[in-house]
Amino acid sequence: MPVLYRPAPSLRRAAKLLTSTLRGNSNTATAQDLVCAHIRLGDIVADCRKYAEESQQPTSRAWVRSHFKNGYSCHQPPEQLAANLKASLEHAGAPHHPPALYAAVEDASTLLHPQLTPFNISSLATLMAHTTVGPQVRALLAGLPSGLRDVLLDQLICASAEHLVLNVFSTFSQTIQTRIGLDHPEVVGWTRDLNQRARARLHLSVTYWRKLDLAHATSTTLSATA
Repeated sequence: MPVLYRPAPSLRRAAKLLTSTLRGNSNTATAQDLVCAHIRLGDIVADCRKYAEESQQPTSRAWVRSHFKNGYSCHQPPEQLAANLKASLEHAGAPHHPPALYAAVEDASTLLHPQLTPFNISSLATLMAHTTVGPQVRALLAGLPSGLRDVLLDQLICASAEHLVLNVFSTFSQTIQTRIGLDHPEVVGWTRDLNQRARARLHLSVTYWRKLDLAHATSTTLSATA
């Protein structure tokens, strides 16, 4: 499995080019920190309803009960996305040097919702529309089908971020953590869930989407969970 997850050099170069563009400066001494938010849409909406129903049953799986008991959310409407992002950004960046915000999302039009536009969230779609960066990435990855290319780039961009906002129910979010672990074999290695010790050693924050009380969201701060 570690071999299968190892990116080809061209894929790694493309992801680095996109990440540098997001940060606004290729010099890491002055570039912005990066926050990656994984927004899960599509078929997970129906799955989330099933998980919610299962969590109420005495025969539910332990991990399903645990996730809901801990306040994690599976599908987030725009109001919940906005409240979680606000809390995460307050935790991640100083006001004078706010972090760049990137979303790994299947449908980039989601980010145009009035609740989300104030965050100025970038996506792979906006990066690929860049007149210089987009053609360079397409040329580097000309042999990859666009669907596979986009999934892999989302994962690699997020794996380079200092702050992650992930979906605890999603295997895609787990894969991002796997990539981080394999990029730091001396610290982590193969994993699906970066624990607190690994996060501290990598200077990385990981939070999961939660169901927040919107009436008190302005005072809510997400804490990293093991």
